Amino acid sequence: MSRIAALAATLLLASSASALAAPAAKISPPAQVGAGAAVAGTTDKAGCGVLLMVFNEVASRHPQILGRSSNAEMGQAFFRMAGQGGKTLFDQAMAEGAAQGKNPSTVYQTGVASVMAAFNGVRPGGDEFKERGMALTGYCMQMAAPKD
Repeated sequence: MSRIAALAATLLLASSASALAAPAAKISPPAQVGAGAAVAGTTDKAGCGVLLMVFNEVASRHPQILGRSSNAEMGQAFFRMAGQGGKTLFDQAMAEGAAQGKNPSTVYQTGVASVMAAFNGVRPGGDEFKERGMALTGYCMQMAAPKD
């Protein structure tokens, strides 16, 4: 399993219940993601898009991660919605990148690097890892949420 898929599986477990019950409050990006940006840039959109699409893929291909209950079914629906929002973000990032003269692989690589940077120097599985993962997930979900 790739590093980002392993991250997604860990964050799925940590976030599925709390993400479903989370209030819709404004969430600030983790310090390493979106630092200083009032509006999400191409890099954040690409990174969050990839992350949310991976969440959906992991949840779809490995439903046992969410267990078997009504909450698991809600989790599946939640991550399908996240995946669609992630696809929209990723498509926007690719279009913006093209308009800036960047090739798709550069947009993808800088986006993934931005997301992964949120975990630099943090021990996987520890409390700080989970806290940063939750902050990043909240930031990405807020960015992907439909706008009125």
